[in-house]
Amino acid sequence: MGFHAKRRVFGVAAAAVLTLALGGCAATESLPYPNLGAVKRIKERILSKEEQDAQIKEMAEDEKSHKDKAIREIERR
Repeated sequence: MGFHAKRRVFGVAAAAVLTLALGGCAATESLPYPNLGAVKRIKERILSKEEQDAQIKEMAEDEKSHKDKAIREIERR
């Protein structure tokens, strides 16, 4: 295959890729944009890293106490 034939094949392939890419862009124009006004502010305060760690520790302690209570209840039966 000569240089000009390879160049022509490359040109046709590039044109096909561009056509497909632009065709995809045209299809997305018909999709509606999300309504950004619908985004609401978070009413609850976000916890700091230290507060998150404290909450996680508290939840882990609660889980352990619930498990211990369940084990004692089962053993009583």
